[in-house]
This record gives sequence, C-alpha cells and structure tokens, in this order.
Amino acid sequence: MQVFESEIDRTGYTKEQTIFNCFNVKEVVVNGTDHTHYVADAKPVTIKIIYDQKARIIVGAQIFGYNKASLRINALIPIIWTKTKIGEIEYLDLPYSPPFAKSVDVLKAALTKINE
Repeated sequence: MQVFESEIDRTGYTKEQTIFNCFNVKEVVVNGTDHTHYVADAKPVTIKIIYDQKARIIVGAQIFGYNKASLRINALIPIIWTKTKIGEIEYLDLPYSPPFAKSVDVLKAALTKINE
C-alpha cells in the first residue's frame, strides 16, 4: 500500500493473528535507511519480523519505508511460504547496490538479529 510517498507492506501473519493461532512468537524490529548514506536522499525503513521461536520459522513481516523499500518483502515471502528454518536464513544472499541498498541492508540486519 502506498500512502503519499510512504510505502507499507505486510506478508504472513500479524502478531495478533499468531497469538490467536497459538504460535510461540517473538518479534524483531529494526530501523535503518533504504540505501547508503553517501548517496543522496536516503530515507528511513522499518522492518518488523514475527517468528515462531519454537518452530524456528518466520511467520510474518511488515515493512514501512520510501523509495521502493517495500520491495524487501519479496525476499521474505518465499522464506515464509517454504517455512525455511531461521538457522538457514544466514545464507540468504541479498543484492547490493549503493543507490538501492546498503552493504548490510536493514533486512539482513533484521534477519541476523533473529539468529542471535
């Protein structure tokens, strides 16, 4: 969904839906920017990932940002759909290009935080 210049995307369950469906959930929220600071107009991005800590799978995600930041949700959709285990996500190779993403993108930071 786009609201003026901002973008909001969601996939999978919300935290409320996971509680209703008896998942053993935790969530991670990470704030960052959509691309490298030395490229003009870097904007904020917030990613929330909801995961089942017992099953070790991601069950939902939400993203808020600008400049097509919401496209990061596309990397999470197959992870949720295939029930990829959290320990296997560290091998996810995300594209990097300074105008579009940082070398350690906000999405990669969120996925790393789950693994801690």
